[in-house]
Amino acid sequence: MKKRFQLLALSALCVLFAHAQFVAPSEGVFRIINVGYNAALMENYETNELRCTATIGDADDFDQLWILKKEGTGYSIQNAYTRGYIQTGNDVQEKPYWTGTTAKTFTITLGGGDKKGYNIFDPGLNKQGLHSKGANGNVVRWVDCDPSQWQFEKVEVSQEAMTLAQAEYAEYLRLKMEFENYCAELL
Repeated sequence: MKKRFQLLALSALCVLFAHAQFVAPSEGVFRIINVGYNAALMENYETNELRCTATIGDADDFDQLWILKKEGTGYSIQNAYTRGYIQTGNDVQEKPYWTGTTAKTFTITLGGGDKKGYNIFDPGLNKQGLHSKGANGNVVRWVDCDPSQWQFEKVEVSQEAMTLAQAEYAEYLRLKMEFENYCAELL
């Protein structure tokens, strides 16, 4: 009986700690997890489109880390690896979101009902925003439902580590451009 009670208490603590990692969005570095699919928001750095991945990484998976910065009544959301900002103005449902160089502002609100996440809405698009099309799917514009809700996990990462990751991405872009130019010369 004592052993069963200890296992029950340990299970309860594990559940508490698993849910304690999620916080309300604020300024800082976060991993953003989709409620419907338990998948991390990431940027495909080759196409700049947003995707979700069921393979949730560590603090050094910079393509899964996002920097939130307060902008008026909302937040800009910047990828920690590519430094691309999630773009707004996607006026077609099911068209993937992408990143770009200009900071755009999103409204982040607590989801309704018994949902445990936040909606990331495009301002002015009538309560529509980021939505995952699956555990390994594109992130598209859609209405409020579980795959449109997100949890925020605060991630502690040093500025030095972030600078090194961004330099690695810049080197990748340089080598990609060099290769593309080389191939163009061959034709």
